[in-house]
Amino acid sequence: MTMTPPSPRVDEQWSALAARLQRCALGLTRSTDKADDLVQETIARLLSRGGEHSEAYAITTLTRLWLAHERSWRRRLALLRRRALPARETRQPDESLDIQARLQRLEIAIAALPPRQRAVLVLRCVEGLDSAAVAAALDCDVQTVRAHLHLARQRLRSMFGESA
Repeated sequence: MTMTPPSPRVDEQWSALAARLQRCALGLTRSTDKADDLVQETIARLLSRGGEHSEAYAITTLTRLWLAHERSWRRRLALLRRRALPARETRQPDESLDIQARLQRLEIAIAALPPRQRAVLVLRCVEGLDSAAVAAALDCDVQTVRAHLHLARQRLRSMFGESA
């Protein structure tokens, strides 16, 4: 059985979707390699289910796959910490940090957020989705999205010791 190549229009649609998924995955994972893996896994999942899905469904699939990986990773990390790692000291932030160091601290702070808060923050603030679209992607209520966004912002403020 020979397969016919996809039409140029279909190729363009998948390329555009892959670029959007890549940007979203990079916001969630903060790593190009992990984002590439997540996008590939998402596209494979979409193709295995027929391949004809909306962008919202693709983002939902990507987000849920990331959350599943994140939960698994955090469980393994917590187990390792309980068994082997000593308690880590926390240091007060130095107020004389330059912009690059502040951006690095922000990336670390975002990475430290719980997975749901991080997903809401990225989908809402980075991807620009409205609360209803984020709620659909995470399979929760709009109020839950707003609560997670509030908690994420509050946690980031407390990590930076800033009121705004």
